[in-house]
Parts: sequence; C-alpha cells; structure tokens
Amino acid sequence: MSQVELKTHYSAAELASMKLPGLPGTQQNVKARAKKEEWESRPRAGFGGGHEYAITSLPLEAINAIKTRAAAGARINQLMDPKAATAPVVNSKEHPDRPAGCRCPPRVRPGRVVAAAQPDR
Repeated sequence: MSQVELKTHYSAAELASMKLPGLPGTQQNVKARAKKEEWESRPRAGFGGGHEYAITSLPLEAINAIKTRAAAGARINQLMDPKAATAPVVNSKEHPDRPAGCRCPPRVRPGRVVAAAQPDR
C-alpha cells in the first residue's frame, strides 16, 4: 500500500497509479470511466493540460481507500518525525544501571525477581 496525499482532485494518471478498488488500473480506462459516469472535473494546471477529477465524484470504495492510505501516511510521517519523538525518562533511582531512554529489560541478577514485561500498546 502506497502513501497518498489527501487532495480534492486527482489526475487520471494518479488514480490509475494508486490501484484503487473499484477503479480501472490504466490512465486511459480511468478517463473513459470518468467520461461515462460524468465525474466532476476541472482543467489540470501545468504543462500537458488534461483534467483532474473531484474525489467526491469517485466510487465510495475508492474514496475510502484514498482516505485510509492518507491517514496511514500521516501516521507514518508522524512516527518518522524526529521532533515529535520523545524518549521516555527512566527514574535513575529505580534503575541506576540503565541510561535514560533505554527500553531494554533490566539485567536479572541472582536472587532478584523481575516482573513479566507488559506489551506496548
């Protein structure tokens, strides 16, 4: 699944390359379907001309796929943003042998009981 930017209009080439459910997989067939179903469009700006089709004119399953991919891309971008990442602070009194931000389990020493690790949620 590729990342998608959520926009109001998409060209036939963009729609074909996204391989959306309910839409043809080629630019030519997307244009033919848009013409047949009279999708709302606007002239495409830039070299080459053509049309961009309104997201609201697309089949519902294609709209949902675009929104899902855009949301997934936003989550990935948020996770990859180093400014948004914050390392957890470890209380040095509790774990003096672990550096701040270390998420590895503490070393088990003989006679020491360690609680079972809880999965991250």
